[in-house]
Amino acid sequence: MKTKAIIFDLDGVITDSAKYHFEAWKELADRLGYKFDEDDNERLKGVSRLDSLNIILEINNALDAFTLEEKEAMCTEKNDNYVNLIAKVTPEDILPGIAKFMADAKAAGLKLAVASVSKNAPALLTSLGIIDEFDYIADARKISKSKPDPEIFTVCAESLGIAPENCVGVEDSQAGIEAINAAGMKSIGINVTVTSITPDLPLKSTAELDFGKLCRAVECALAEIDVVTDGERVDGGGEYVVVDTRVICESVIFVGPVVFVRGAECVLADSSGVADGDGLKLCTIAEGVCADLGIIRALDGSNSGVSA
Repeated sequence: MKTKAIIFDLDGVITDSAKYHFEAWKELADRLGYKFDEDDNERLKGVSRLDSLNIILEINNALDAFTLEEKEAMCTEKNDNYVNLIAKVTPEDILPGIAKFMADAKAAGLKLAVASVSKNAPALLTSLGIIDEFDYIADARKISKSKPDPEIFTVCAESLGIAPENCVGVEDSQAGIEAINAAGMKSIGINVTVTSITPDLPLKSTAELDFGKLCRAVECALAEIDVVTDGERVDGGGEYVVVDTRVICESVIFVGPVVFVRGAECVLADSSGVADGDGLKLCTIAEGVCADLGIIRALDGSNSGVSA
């Protein structure tokens, strides 16, 4: 798989506008006398405005208390609150690592897109000074299904003219990771609270984004690879055997060298070993690619651990 495009969520990935969404919803909820806190707000990430309102109403047992017209008016009120809050956003509000990650990706010829259900995305990207860096920005008005449905990521891929399997999505929510997965793309998760699907590359923050290493890790270590059964002997035939250790099987013998991959972290083991667990995925990659990943071969047979 060759990465040809990176598709970004906006809130919590490019900038921390999520806090403004929370404050805007909180202001509305307080006026209505409804409960709404930061834990409740987690359910709203990646969800459309109307669906977000319905979640707040459901939390307060008021889902059927308003007509659609009344709900639309409340959504407009929330949006007015949000627009007022983001009026002072500047390029300094771009999250750490994002600007360089985008620049490196564009320099490598990749296309960039934004998959945000926010109708304010173009205005926010303009305030951040990066709207012209993107080849496509999803039109939230034309997206009928919220994440975890893959529609918005599929639309981005189609608009870029790139197959989903050649795209990498960057998200900060569980719903977003599920949407990327359902679209047939690889995922980079930013501080995602995992309740179902684990991101292909889980990171603690955008500051950990490194285009040269992470994209190669997606392409090489986490590509479509075989599942090994218990007791099977794995021989890389002189190449590196890459093992995703988030899923490991029992008593598999490796004839190395072996690279154990934990998210974005790669560790080079010695020439043989045994793994314990209940399932394993692996593939072989060339030594040169391992060098690109920052993995140094232990020629003396000793263990050598490095981060990729």
